[in-house]
Parts: sequence; structure tokens; C-alpha cells
Amino acid sequence: MQEPKVVSSIEPCLGVMVETLEPANGGELYYRTCAAGICRYSSDLWQAMLYAEHLAAAAKPLDNCPFAG
Repeated sequence: MQEPKVVSSIEPCLGVMVETLEPANGGELYYRTCAAGICRYSSDLWQAMLYAEHLAAAAKPLDNCPFAG
């Protein structure tokens, strides 16, 4: 299996990366949210950002995540 292509990446919270991925064989873009070696995958950015918030909260207080309520 070939690795997906990373199209873009953002760091919405300190230490949490959200990457937009394109499958190696083409197809729909999807998202990978990672922090401290834990990754979650989703098909939409909204869900990826929720994962970012949850991963950041598990690691430390949410003051490192400006978009969290």
C-alpha cells in the first residue's frame, strides 16, 4: 500500500497537527489529526478540528488551543 500525499497541514493547538491527505491512488481527500503519537482520521475538517481539541485537552489544559470554547 502506498502512502497518501500530504496536501497541507495546520497546527490548530500547540502540539496537535491536522493534515489534509490525498490517497496515493486518487480519490477523496481526508484528514489526519495527530498529537503525541496518537492519530485519528476523518473525512471532514470539522471532525478533524474536534479531534484536535480532544487530543489537546488530553495532553494539557485547553489554553494552548485558541479555537476551543
